[in-house]
Amino acid sequence: RTSLDELRPAIAQAMQALGILGAPSGTWWTSVTAWAAPAIASGATLDDVRDAIRYGAVKAAHDRPRRPWPYAMTIASEEIGQIARRNQMRRDWEANGRRGPEPLPYVWTPEDDTCSR
Repeated sequence: RTSLDELRPAIAQAMQALGILGAPSGTWWTSVTAWAAPAIASGATLDDVRDAIRYGAVKAAHDRPRRPWPYAMTIASEEIGQIARRNQMRRDWEANGRRGPEPLPYVWTPEDDTCSR
């Protein structure tokens, strides 16, 4: 099992690539640790954490005037469990020869947003 500290450089790189983190500082890591550490302890992977950050960034960017980038972390923390479950379903599906219906990725699109209309 991988610790969150081992994933820190990759998580920072993912956040910088998404444009939601400038230069890494202690503040962003405290924010990520609050929600990602329990998820990693429960079996989430680096890909799950990256997907949660991406999901949060996309949703937060859609509502940027009302939801600044730190809100991306709030969204990621709320969605990491669902994302990790969906990704595990996909890994299991691929490991079992891709039999049955393909589990779709857990992604956010503006069409799904019923709260900000």
